[in-house]
Amino acid sequence: MRRPMLKTLLWTGLFLTGVALIWLFWDPHESPPSATTTFAGAIGLMLILLPPIFAVRAGLVAIGAARLRAGHGELARWQVTADDWNRFRMFDRLRTQEDADAVNDMAVRRRRSGSMVDVIVGRRQLIADGSYHVLRPRGLPELLGASWLAPIGAPECLEFRILYAGRYGSRRMCLRVPVPADARSLGERVLHHYQQLIPPPRDALAYRHPWRVIGGGLAVAAAALAAGLTGGAMLGAGMTGALPILLRGIGLATAVAALIFTAIIAVGVRPWKKG
Repeated sequence: MRRPMLKTLLWTGLFLTGVALIWLFWDPHESPPSATTTFAGAIGLMLILLPPIFAVRAGLVAIGAARLRAGHGELARWQVTADDWNRFRMFDRLRTQEDADAVNDMAVRRRRSGSMVDVIVGRRQLIADGSYHVLRPRGLPELLGASWLAPIGAPECLEFRILYAGRYGSRRMCLRVPVPADARSLGERVLHHYQQLIPPPRDALAYRHPWRVIGGGLAVAAAALAAGLTGGAMLGAGMTGALPILLRGIGLATAVAALIFTAIIAVGVRPWKKG
């Protein structure tokens, strides 16, 4: 995000506009409300509900960016010449065209010759060309990996693989920043830090502790079977009501499901074949 303070003020202004609309046009004694009152109330309510969310987000970004610029949690800082930056921009465009998952989360702008681009990298975030980005393994976006690129005809780059998880799907992207030749040691330090920060992938629990998972599945099946048999015995003894019926039905169904799950795990993992 660029210019977070300006965006914070903008969203806050929209929120205050919504409050003003409600205060100016809403009349609780007007029945039924006029079309103007209804329209102003709807717009005002929308401005009261939505902008605060974006204002808080932009405000947090503004605070984080200000702290990083002041040196809090800083790992490295370097400058990129306009020529190197524009060559990086061309490479970034080509990489995005080659791989849909490599779209840069940062909009890479063209820079005028003679200018310099500041890059500041912190322990959990970075700023490049005024654009602030959070880099956390379990954050939003989630940091998945960090690597070093050495393209031909462009500066070497740091590439961070990130994931935006959503309710209806996820989107993989990258965050790339150039590292000039005179800052290579700084870039390598940043790369090492983030590679150490990302936890190594772990096998699923069924592969790490197969007997524990199988034993748990059998225990659940046994308990559910006992509940089902108890419900059947209660019905056999002439007990009426919903309790024995539910015990028998849910208990037997759960027992069958647990046994099927356990069998799938056992056949898939085959722990008896492991040393």
